[in-house]
Amino acid sequence: MNKLLGWWGHKESTRLEMTSDFDFAPGIDSYRLSNPPALLVVCLIASLNEFLEAGGRRLREKRFLLTGYLEYLLKHHFSEPSNTSKVTVDIVTPLKFVDRGCQLSIRFSCPVHKVSEELRKRGMIFDIRKPDVMRLTPVPLYNSFCDVYRFVDTLRSVLYEPIND
Repeated sequence: MNKLLGWWGHKESTRLEMTSDFDFAPGIDSYRLSNPPALLVVCLIASLNEFLEAGGRRLREKRFLLTGYLEYLLKHHFSEPSNTSKVTVDIVTPLKFVDRGCQLSIRFSCPVHKVSEELRKRGMIFDIRKPDVMRLTPVPLYNSFCDVYRFVDTLRSVLYEPIND
């Protein structure tokens, strides 16, 4: 008998590696499909109410502004080596806003895992796509311009310190 495969049935530790091989979660968890667990769906109702209250137009406007601000700060601080850091950051996400939404993917001129470790120690949240991409997503419903600035300022402090291979 064939088993139905879904996102939630993949081993959590390797789920985001995006390989073509399915890495089964242990035990009964491997039978979970792409539907989220029922208790998580209950929380969705509260979040949908927040989206309705915030309004789609206002969220789209803020998404454009937040991501534009992040893009500006990254280009301003990291597009070329400086006197204090030789590390550069390249934005690999399409430059047109309509092609990217609120997410920016960036690549460093140094090992991403070292940058990632240091940022996580400082409480920053992002995700990594192997082998070398960091994804940043300032979400307009709950992120602020101060959050974006704080992330870039923290990234500056990490990159201006020596990063060892």
